[in-house]
Amino acid sequence: MSLTATLSNALSGLTAASRRAEVVSSNVANAATPGYGRQVAELTGNVIGGQGAGVVVATVRRDVDQILIGDRRLSEASLGAAETTAAGLARIEAAIGAPDEPGSLGDRIARLESSLISAASLPESESRQASVLDAAAGWARGLAMISDEVQTVRMQADAAIARDVDLVNTALSRVQQLNTQIRRLEATAGGANALKDQRQQVIDSIAPILPLREVDRGHGQIALFTPGGAIVLDGPAATFSFTPSALIVPGMVVGAPLSGVRINGVDIAMGGTGGALAGGRLAANFALRDAVAPGMQAGLDGLAADLLTRFEAADTTRPPGAAGLFTDAGAAFDPAAETGLAGRVSVNALVDPARGGTVTRLRDGLGAVVPGPTGFSGGLQAMVNGLAAALAPASAAFSATPRTASALAADFLSGVSGKRVSAEADQGFASARHGTLKAQELAGGVDIDAEMADLLHIEQAYSANARVLQTVDQLLQSLLRI
Repeated sequence: MSLTATLSNALSGLTAASRRAEVVSSNVANAATPGYGRQVAELTGNVIGGQGAGVVVATVRRDVDQILIGDRRLSEASLGAAETTAAGLARIEAAIGAPDEPGSLGDRIARLESSLISAASLPESESRQASVLDAAAGWARGLAMISDEVQTVRMQADAAIARDVDLVNTALSRVQQLNTQIRRLEATAGGANALKDQRQQVIDSIAPILPLREVDRGHGQIALFTPGGAIVLDGPAATFSFTPSALIVPGMVVGAPLSGVRINGVDIAMGGTGGALAGGRLAANFALRDAVAPGMQAGLDGLAADLLTRFEAADTTRPPGAAGLFTDAGAAFDPAAETGLAGRVSVNALVDPARGGTVTRLRDGLGAVVPGPTGFSGGLQAMVNGLAAALAPASAAFSATPRTASALAADFLSGVSGKRVSAEADQGFASARHGTLKAQELAGGVDIDAEMADLLHIEQAYSANARVLQTVDQLLQSLLRI
């Protein structure tokens, strides 16, 4: 080998060692940077004219496990969905309250029942009748407050959908731009790894919202699909559209007039677990708004319907078609208008002195024209018996199994609690799975100890090539002195 060739080889070794050291330093500096892909400088022999001419850095590639990243993203979507569902159910359950919690739905029914028993034991006491009125009004207010909370949960889910749609559109537009920039850089032999890191960060930012699968299209380009088959990005980015609602009341469903989500102007069905967008926070908020919370509202309306029918049946003095102790916004209960009943229940004005009524009608009956005997307890006792009777619920929201009013309320709360516990169990599983996949991804990322060991090898290679240069220089000096 000539001295010129030796000099060329050593110089190429120094250049390669310098580039490798730069790559290692970048890895160490970004060890904790989210979305950073460890870089690896790949060396290859340099050949000129069929002869070896040292070494060259062929490429600097990102060393990432795309399958693991894809699984981690899906786990983030599952976790986002589970957290959303669990939080919504926990809020509804808190509004209902535990049976022994003051002000809870169960406590209000128990207070109403105990006040009726107390009034029936001393029917001449108007103060005890006033206590019945207060307990009845409290039950109606409590039911309305829970109903309002359910609609608030729906409205918050609707607002969250709007925010997530905006985030998805912004992120997909950015991924499309990065795809273009990466293709341009790779076409001109420029390094695009930093842009690929940015692209991964952008996709990761919407992973909790949508379950995403990344597909390599070559030349640094990627496409994004959901496991359900929706094309999110393949060349141009898809455009998601959604119109938030200013107000949500019971009975509102998708299309009447709640908005669904569209992709490029096409309606996407969000129901069930097999939808095109199922599995992330977006789908969970749709389920919360359109299925979970309306189911809770139906249960509340069923409780209201049950109590209204019990008190209507208990009062034999009321005219046919007239309301009992509780009314639907002043009218008798109409089974065809059960939706939203929980928010409309009020105490009959005939027993409310503040609205021109008299509490003695609780004792004498709502249809009583004149006050009855002060010692008469039949009307009050009939209401007590009505609450304690095991009757089939008047609403289709519950099974036909006969239950008392208190038992029906307890069953409703138990159902809500069971759904919340199940959702939190799903959340725990999703969190554990996400944590495991995240740990595996980090373990396969930048290992600072390994990088520093590589740096020592690079230093040795650099020193060896520098020593070759020094030796060649000494030889050349010797030749020049001859």
